[in-house]
Amino acid sequence: VDLFQGFQKMNQIKQNRILLDADKTNVEKIKNDLILQVVTAYMQILFNRDLLKASKQQLEVAKQTLNREQSLLDAGTKTIADVSQAKSQVATSELDVTNAQNNLSISYLTLNQLMEMPPQYSFEVQAPMVTETANIGDNYDIAQVYNNALNTFPDVKLAALRTAAAEKEIAIAKGAYSPRLSLNGGLGSNYSSGRQELVSTTPNGTREIGRTATTNESVVVPNFTTIFANQKFVEQIQENFNQSIGINLSIPIFNGYAVRSNVRRAKLQYQNTQVQEQLTKNNLNRVISQAVVDLKAAQGRYQSTTNVFNAQKDAFYAVEQRYEQGLVNSLDFSTSQTNRNKAEIDMIQAKYDLIFRAKVIDYYLGKQITF
Repeated sequence: VDLFQGFQKMNQIKQNRILLDADKTNVEKIKNDLILQVVTAYMQILFNRDLLKASKQQLEVAKQTLNREQSLLDAGTKTIADVSQAKSQVATSELDVTNAQNNLSISYLTLNQLMEMPPQYSFEVQAPMVTETANIGDNYDIAQVYNNALNTFPDVKLAALRTAAAEKEIAIAKGAYSPRLSLNGGLGSNYSSGRQELVSTTPNGTREIGRTATTNESVVVPNFTTIFANQKFVEQIQENFNQSIGINLSIPIFNGYAVRSNVRRAKLQYQNTQVQEQLTKNNLNRVISQAVVDLKAAQGRYQSTTNVFNAQKDAFYAVEQRYEQGLVNSLDFSTSQTNRNKAEIDMIQAKYDLIFRAKVIDYYLGKQITF
C-alpha cells in the first residue's frame, strides 16, 4: 500500500474527473453540431417547399397565358411567335417545378438521414410561426453574444477542461521527484503432498541389538510397528501459516533525467492546450462576429427583397392588364413575369436565410432552438 508518492494518485484522480467532464462536454458538442445540421436541413426543406409552391403557381400562370395566346392566335390577333414565346415560358416553368421538386426530395432525404430514420419512413415538416422579423438583427450585440457563449458553448468548455487536465499532468509528473513511502505485509503458508504424520505405534515384541562383553548375555529393546499417513491439507496450512509486515522508503537520487523530461513534456503539452483554448476562443469570437453581421445583412436583404417583390408584383399586374388589352407584346409580358418570379424566389430565400441566421445566434448562446 502506497502511503505517500508525491500526491500522484490524488492528482491522477482529479485529472480523471476532469477528463470525464471533458468527455461529457464533447458529447454536448456533438449534440449541438447535430442540432445545427438538423436545423439547416429543416430550413432547406421549408425553402424548397415554398419554392416548389411558387414554381407551381408560376406554371399555372404560364399555362393560362399560353391558352390565351392560343385563343388569340385562332382569332387572328396574335402571331405564332407570340404562342411560341408562351410555350417557352411554360417549358421553363415546368423545368423550375421539376428542379424544385427534386431539391425538396433531396432536402427531405438529408433530414431523414440526420435523424437516422428508416428510408421508407415519410413525414411532413411544419413551417414555423414567424411573427416579427423587422428588427430581429437589432437584438444582438457581438460582445454580449460572445461573453454569453464563453460560458455555454461546448467547444470553449471542452478546451478549458483539456487545459485543466494538462495542468494536472504537470503535478503528476512532478510527484516523481518526491520520496515514496509504502507499507507492505504478507500472509503465507505451504503444503506438500509428500508430508506424512504418525498415525499409531503398536508394540511388536523385542529385538536384539547386541550382547554383553563379559557374560555374553543378549541385549534387547522393544520393537514397535508404526503407521504413517499423508497429512491433511487443512492441517498443513494451519501449521505452516506465517505473516509479515514492513515499511519501504524509496528516495529518488538519479534516474537518468527521466522525471525532468516527463515534467518538461507535461509543461509543453499544457502550453499547447492553452494555445488551443485561446484559438478556440478567438475562432468563436470571429464566428460570432460574422454571424451577427450576417444576421443584420440578412435582415436588410429580406426587407429589400420584400420591397422588390411587392414592386414587381404590382408591375406585373399592370403589365398583365395592359397585355390583356393588347397594349403590351408577349415579350414584355414574359419579361415582367420572369422578373416577378425571380423577385418572389429571392424574397423566399431571404426570409428563411434571416430565420436561420437568428437561430445560429441562439445556437451560440446555448439556447434551445425552437420555432
